[in-house]
Amino acid sequence: MLPGHILRGVGALLLAVCAMPALADIPASQRSALIALYNSANGDGWTQNANWKAVQAPQDCTQQQSFWVGAPGGWPAAVAAGGMTLGMVSYTQAELEQVLAVPPGATGDSLKDNLVALAQALIVAKLNIEQGADDTVVATSVTESDTLMGLLNPLSGDPLGDDAAEADAIVLTLALHDFNEGIQGPGLCPAPVVSTADGFNAPGGECAWFGVSCDAGGNNVTAISLDGNNLIGTLPALSALPALTLFHVQNNQLSGNIPSLSGMAALSDFVVSHNQLSGNLPTLSGVGLDNLQYFGTRENQLSGAIPSLAGLTKLATFNVSSNKLTGVLPSLEGLDNLEAFYVFDNQLTGSPAAAPPANVDRAQLCPNALTPAANAAINTAWDAAVANSDFDNTTPWSSTCVAPMAGGNNTAASVPTLGESAMALLGLLLAGLGAVMARRRKA
Repeated sequence: MLPGHILRGVGALLLAVCAMPALADIPASQRSALIALYNSANGDGWTQNANWKAVQAPQDCTQQQSFWVGAPGGWPAAVAAGGMTLGMVSYTQAELEQVLAVPPGATGDSLKDNLVALAQALIVAKLNIEQGADDTVVATSVTESDTLMGLLNPLSGDPLGDDAAEADAIVLTLALHDFNEGIQGPGLCPAPVVSTADGFNAPGGECAWFGVSCDAGGNNVTAISLDGNNLIGTLPALSALPALTLFHVQNNQLSGNIPSLSGMAALSDFVVSHNQLSGNLPTLSGVGLDNLQYFGTRENQLSGAIPSLAGLTKLATFNVSSNKLTGVLPSLEGLDNLEAFYVFDNQLTGSPAAAPPANVDRAQLCPNALTPAANAAINTAWDAAVANSDFDNTTPWSSTCVAPMAGGNNTAASVPTLGESAMALLGLLLAGLGAVMARRRKA
């Protein structure tokens, strides 16, 4: 029968495991899409990236020896880079792994085996402490173990002392064991998710990755929310996430193009505002975005025309302001749920062809190179919507627009200037005129 303290440790672990929600596997294609986002947007540099990879922020809990043996890639950075001192000797991570790999009773000598067991328990305790575990209950045992380790070379198993060290080794090993097993001290960490070869936590835990949400059964990714999380890089394809309803990556430093949203029938919110994205807006009409309600790309470097919005009957907010968009205003016909429409600070031209849908109570069209509609009723309707703008509610709506200029931008016309050849010719003419005037004065 196992000793009582081991049984208590096993019982505590079982209770911890039973308290955790069951993990389901999302499809491999969805996992791949998440990993592609992490890799393309510099996930290692995110402000928060908890649970994506095995290396986590320090935490006040302990891991068992089996964890550290099975996840060398997840060792604390200080140990991975600088090794660890046992007694008075420094060992590399590779050497420490060799010590941890020695099976119980491997030497056939009681003293040697007990000193190796102490070395293993000490390594695990120091790894836990380096990872953030409070060492109050074990600090003395760690110090005494280091002293005793001066009597052993754990790589060779050669004892350097006498049999009196064996009893001390057994007592200290038990004290360190209780700390590592969570019986004493801060307790065991939640059951770890095993890391895969690529460094990401194994399938089954994706729904706990920071910024990722899943459906109730944990079978599909339904939301990605990484607002203001220091994403730097590009956005990968999202088409492998068919159940995605929300995608928020605003307030980061993303560049490149917006990926296609075709076939993402569940998508409700798509917000990539306040980044450095370029290229055209994605196609929105006729690609299955039947549930799209919020589309936001404000303050990027996007160009080209605003795509058709036809058929987006659930669209409530459309904000593509502060880009480099050109062309005319899109038709809003049939968008009966539209409440907010913001296209200001672009390079749009033309005039509104119709009044906004009845539910639009917040809008802003200028600055742009737009002109008032010939129909006064259209302008009046837009004035009413602009009056409630969340940004600039100046009316008439067109008062902050600039008349279209050659070149299709929304800035005031520059003062015409002469070319270099014209300036040279003008200089010759003025010089000639000056000579004529001088001769006349002499005459």
